[in-house]
Amino acid sequence: MSAERPCAGIDAEVAEWLVAHDRGLNADEDARFREWIADSVANREGWARGQAMWADFDRAPDPLLSSIRDEARSLGRPVWRSLSFQGVAVAASIILCISFLLWGQIGTIAPNNGPNITAAPQVTRYSSDTQRREVMLPDGSRVMLDARSKISFAQVGSRREVALLDGQAYFQVAHDVTRPFVVSTEGHTVTATGTAFGVSLIASRLSVVLEEGSVVVSSLANGTSHALSPGQAFTVSASGEEKVASADVDTALAWRSGYLELHNMTIAEAVERMNHYVERPVTVGDAQAGALRVSGQFRTDDPGRFVDTIAELYPVRVRRNARGGLEIVSSRNRGV
Repeated sequence: MSAERPCAGIDAEVAEWLVAHDRGLNADEDARFREWIADSVANREGWARGQAMWADFDRAPDPLLSSIRDEARSLGRPVWRSLSFQGVAVAASIILCISFLLWGQIGTIAPNNGPNITAAPQVTRYSSDTQRREVMLPDGSRVMLDARSKISFAQVGSRREVALLDGQAYFQVAHDVTRPFVVSTEGHTVTATGTAFGVSLIASRLSVVLEEGSVVVSSLANGTSHALSPGQAFTVSASGEEKVASADVDTALAWRSGYLELHNMTIAEAVERMNHYVERPVTVGDAQAGALRVSGQFRTDDPGRFVDTIAELYPVRVRRNARGGLEIVSSRNRGV
C-alpha cells in the first residue's frame, strides 16, 4: 500500500475522459471510450484512480477549486471537435493536475475550514494466478477472486472504491450505510452498502449477479441506472446492450466452487473462459470448430477432460499444436 502523488494517477488520457464523461458522451465518443478502457489493465486502473480523485475533488467546497472545475468542464464539444485528441487531453490534464495540487494544499493549510482532504487515496491491489484467492479488504469486506483476476481498493472520503481490472470477483460487503461500497469496471459502477454479489469482466463483457441485499448498477456513458433484486443479473452484450433478467445465482457463481458453467456458448468463447484456469492455453484451430455452440458444466482444474468431452459430443477432434498444447479443430480438418 502506498500513497500516490497528487497527479500520479491522472495522465492526459484519463483526464480527457474524465472531462468528457462529466459533459456526457456522444455515440462516437462512447465507442472510443469502450475501446480505450478495454485496451489494457493500465487504462482501467488509471480510470479507476481518476474517478476516485475526481469524485472527492468534486465535493471540495472551495471557491477556487470550483472555478478550476468549471474551467476543466468548459472544454466543451466545440473545442473537443476543433482540437486534436492530444491537445484536449493535455489541456484537461494540466487544468486537473493544478486543481488536484491546490486541493491537497487546501486540505493541509486550512484544516479548520473543512475536512482535511488527502490529495490522493491510498490504493491496495490484489490479484490471483491460476488459482482462486480469498482476500479481506481493509474495511472488513470479503472478496473471492477468480483465477487471473485483479482488483484495487481505496477508501475515498465516505466511499469504499473498488476497481475490477480483469476477471471476476465475488463480494461480501461489510455493512455500513454511511460508506457506500462502489465497484467500477468497464464504464459502469455497482453501488452497495452491505450485500453479496458477483461481478465479471471477461473478454470486455460485463455481468453483475446479485445473491443477497441490493445493488444499483449505473452506466457512466448514458447515465442509466438499474436496481437489482436478489436472483437478478445485469449484463452488457458485445454490442453494448444492457439487460436485467432473472438468473440462477448458483450457476452464475459456480466458479467459486471450481466449475465453469456454459450455456449456448461458442467453443471459441468457452475456450477463452477455460484458459483463465490453465498454465498452457487451449487453442481453437479453425473458425468452423470455434463457431459450434456448447453447454455444460466442467471442472476448471481439468482442461484435458474439458476438451475430451467436447470432442465426444461435437464434430471436433483434439490434437497437439506446435507448442505442445491442446488444440480443438473441426473433424473435417485433417491436418496434423
